[in-house]
Amino acid sequence: MLVLKAVALFASLPFLWAKPTSTSSVLFARTEKDCPAKKFYYAEKSCCLDEGGLPSPPLPPPGKACPPTTWQWHPELSCCVPKNKPPPSQPPPQCENSWPWNKNTFCCEQPPPSQPPPAQHSQAVMPPPPGNYNNQPHNNPSSPYKPGKPHYKRQSHKSRNLALCPTGLEACPLPGLAVSRVSNYECLDTYADLKSCGGCASTGQGTDCTAIPGVWNVGCEAASCVVYNCEDGYKLSHDGNSCEKL
Repeated sequence: MLVLKAVALFASLPFLWAKPTSTSSVLFARTEKDCPAKKFYYAEKSCCLDEGGLPSPPLPPPGKACPPTTWQWHPELSCCVPKNKPPPSQPPPQCENSWPWNKNTFCCEQPPPSQPPPAQHSQAVMPPPPGNYNNQPHNNPSSPYKPGKPHYKRQSHKSRNLALCPTGLEACPLPGLAVSRVSNYECLDTYADLKSCGGCASTGQGTDCTAIPGVWNVGCEAASCVVYNCEDGYKLSHDGNSCEKL
């Protein structure tokens, strides 16, 4: 009889247990009611997480990343988790650098590298052989050709992008570095990049969508920032481009 009472008492307790580690910040639970104070229920992983996230989260492994501002890497779960309770019915998290979100591994994953096109070099326009051209001799001072001095075509901004980056990507200077060196550029899809939306943020032409105050999930669509939803204490503006504080 005593054993049966003990079993019944155990069955009535909340479904809550910690991951087997002395410094665990994860509590696995069935419902939000099972989470203690200062923790929120994350249904996707059936667990309770610290509000505000871990104080010093580690970096994700190579080839993986977490969405900016509201997500971080959790070492015990080996995936990205939100720092606070996510809003209901939200779209998939938006990743930087056009990386796709993997719903199975709960992280942004680096896509396989694309094959860059052959570098396009400037071609010299060599002077023609001696002779008369448009009734002007080659050694005439008014001739457009100068012997021994080949004329080079100047490389435009567009041709620079073609030479440095694959098709569809823009060569953006890295912040704080000299722009004269080829190695100081990064290739970005400015039509979809979260931190260089609409142009290179390092040159002041693009927008950092993640810097919009109060955003929870934000994307870059067709070179424009689009706010999907806002953090607690904010509401979506009428134009959908920002979050307004309540």
